[in-house]
Amino acid sequence: MLDNLTPYWSYSVEGFKATDVTGEELIIWKNGCCVYLYNDTDILEAYVYTNTQNWDEAFFEKIFLHEAMGLHNQKIKKIWVADERALIIPEKLFLGEESRLWLKRLHHIGPDDDIFDNKIPEINAHVVYAYDSKIAQLMKRYFNHLQVVSLSRFSLGNIATDHGGSVANLILLQNEALLSVTNSGKLLAHQTFEFETVENVVFKIALIAEKNDFDPSLAQFNVSGIIENVEEFALDLKTYFDDVQIITGDKGPILQLIKQIIKCA
Repeated sequence: MLDNLTPYWSYSVEGFKATDVTGEELIIWKNGCCVYLYNDTDILEAYVYTNTQNWDEAFFEKIFLHEAMGLHNQKIKKIWVADERALIIPEKLFLGEESRLWLKRLHHIGPDDDIFDNKIPEINAHVVYAYDSKIAQLMKRYFNHLQVVSLSRFSLGNIATDHGGSVANLILLQNEALLSVTNSGKLLAHQTFEFETVENVVFKIALIAEKNDFDPSLAQFNVSGIIENVEEFALDLKTYFDDVQIITGDKGPILQLIKQIIKCA
């Protein structure tokens, strides 16, 4: 834990040793970061930090510097990034560098912004994405050797391709959400977007349903997240949808989601 930042949420296994740690990963989004340590069987420690400013360089540098200089810096495996500027491209249409340029047609990409892509073999597609250039430079400075992966790669790698009806997978971060919608196993939409209320999510899926001609109230909603009120948010969704499932475990939804992310190759 950082001395000069107070975590929004924290978890720690009492008495674990530095030698117990086999890996560390980070998840970052525009106003937050989750840092977690784990061994081969469980999560040993996790902290979630949030900020009032989007992509605040000073906020992220404090976290990156602390982890790069920490006891477990040689065990950092991966950094996951969630950003609204993302595009899903089927494998058969992906053209490498040319496909990256398609992102510029849909989103504002600054002159200093880098564009990245990750393959999603589970659905035979690629996610092309960008994130804040200042944060990208900080990551290169402190974690130049690390693999950086879009959180959409995890989200889309876990969609239900064998479900006969409509399924909406929702991952909640602080003020940011990832929504993947399928119908009869076919991906209809995937979006990363800012939200404040449950109605923001309802509006998003209503637009997707209208465009793809299905009844959103009959969709199965799978809700997970790295926020404290995942259960409360899911209960609010039940006002609009009949089938809302909370993805959780014996230690709560946050740790359950982190466990699933760790397993994603």
